[in-house]
Amino acid sequence: MCFEKVSGLKINMNKSHLYGIGIPNQRIVEMANYLGCNMGSFPFSYLGMPIGNNMSKKEAWNPVIEKFNKRLSDWKARTLSFGGRLPLLKSVLSSLPLYFFSLFRAPSSVIILLENLRRKFFWGGTGNDTKLSWVKWDTILLPYREGGLNIGSLKSKNWALLGKWWWRFRTENDSLWVKVIKSIYGRDGGLGSLDSNIVPRRVSVWKKIISIGNDMSKIGFDLQAHFVRNIGDGSGVLFWQDTWVGGCNLKSKFPRLFRLETNVLATVKDRMQVINNSRSFQWEWSREISGRLNGEQEQLILLLSSFSGIGSGTEGWCFSLNSSGIYTCKQVSGLLDSLLLSDNTTGTKTLRNNCYHKKLCKTASDVWLGIHKWWNLNVSTSHGLEWIRASGYGNMSSDKKRVWQAIVWTTCYIIWKNRNQKIFRNDSWAPPKLINEIQIKTFEWISNRSRLIGKDWHRWLLNPSNLGDPRRNNLDTG
Repeated sequence: MCFEKVSGLKINMNKSHLYGIGIPNQRIVEMANYLGCNMGSFPFSYLGMPIGNNMSKKEAWNPVIEKFNKRLSDWKARTLSFGGRLPLLKSVLSSLPLYFFSLFRAPSSVIILLENLRRKFFWGGTGNDTKLSWVKWDTILLPYREGGLNIGSLKSKNWALLGKWWWRFRTENDSLWVKVIKSIYGRDGGLGSLDSNIVPRRVSVWKKIISIGNDMSKIGFDLQAHFVRNIGDGSGVLFWQDTWVGGCNLKSKFPRLFRLETNVLATVKDRMQVINNSRSFQWEWSREISGRLNGEQEQLILLLSSFSGIGSGTEGWCFSLNSSGIYTCKQVSGLLDSLLLSDNTTGTKTLRNNCYHKKLCKTASDVWLGIHKWWNLNVSTSHGLEWIRASGYGNMSSDKKRVWQAIVWTTCYIIWKNRNQKIFRNDSWAPPKLINEIQIKTFEWISNRSRLIGKDWHRWLLNPSNLGDPRRNNLDTG
């Protein structure tokens, strides 16, 4: 064979199997006999990973469950103290399913079963004997800073590992597997399209990976929005077809405008150029834009004007939640834990939890989005308040950080006040009015306590992030 001639290695045909898809078994047997190997059948295991199995079924995860049960022997639970069981829980039991988790989305029944096994072991239970749980398990899973033991949930680990494929798809353009995915699911791999018809209906491993983005969105974490693309001068990125702004491709976001485009393969450079920080647009429509399309074109221009990833830099992707710009499963898993577990823990709710938790109402979401646009911050408002508060810290001076923090807490107060107004008086304000109230309150409060913004209301309203020379200012936020 060619492999033997090129590598100098000899294939052991006694250990080799021939598999066929959509081929009669008799034909496979004949071919296997001709090659001198055995006929294989699905499912089978390759490098420890199941091939051809339906991983949506609980039975397919029996190898992981069996490994858990083997490691959780009764004598360990009886003889080890809490101090001994905790490291074992973190180092061994939390890593056992990760190999499967890195490729397959685990069914909820499997996650619940494995979490039950971990909880029982932690409290010293053996077999059918369950010990009393003194603290809620979701609380124990939380990070140290939130009152837990930093164990982490298996669901967040599974989601974070699958999210890593989103990152790899964007950064490994020359890989063979990326080319295969693009040939089946399109240029964006199905990750950036709003049209569900583009993604094949047949269930597949990659389609499960795609769906993880929707699962994260339901708990308030917009994975797509945190992948920020630097497109360089735009010559290598298709304007309509590629996902480079707004979290999806523009042909899905503006389908009516796309139908009027004369060159569907136009690049970003063909349609938008930046010269001396000034942007110019060159449109080539098949007919004159009129009526409702004028509004859509204005929305498109507004979206393009907010995009900061175009210039003379190197084309590439970065992850906005990490200062290094690289996606890490550990960080994303921790963020997901805060969203998945925080609302399930007991204790007194604070103003922070009431004003911004994982299940945002539409009013609060629109207010936070408006505040970010006001400050020209290109980040998503779909994650927790701690990240909202620190969203622009990277490039801010110390005084500017304190101003931004004041705006965040003022926004919390206004949302909380509006919520009480709605509950007790059946009266609430629309998001634009709430945003205006936040702008007024913060201007009055900061201008009376600091020279940072002076008394220029119009400057504060139009460009609040341009606060002047921080060396001359002394903001008292106490």
